[in-house]
Amino acid sequence: MDHNTFYKTHPDVVSTQTGDELVLLSFKTDTYYGLNPVGAHMWALLGEGASVETLCATLVAEYSVPEEVLRRDVVAVMTDLDAQSLIVAQEG
Repeated sequence: MDHNTFYKTHPDVVSTQTGDELVLLSFKTDTYYGLNPVGAHMWALLGEGASVETLCATLVAEYSVPEEVLRRDVVAVMTDLDAQSLIVAQEG
């Protein structure tokens, strides 16, 4: 995954808040995926389009966590979202 490529939420994915979890469902792949509050914040940022670098810069300013830990977690979630076809690379 290129950390400078901008990604967006896949248009065939719907989300709903359930307690403190955001639940994603892909109508294309029938994938069900749950995100914790930080992951839900990432998802909201991806609605406008964001790169791994953008996500890390935004989240490190808002959460009390070492940058290397945050970066590792953001990359892991983004890689998983991409593998599940829940996000797409933004064109142009």
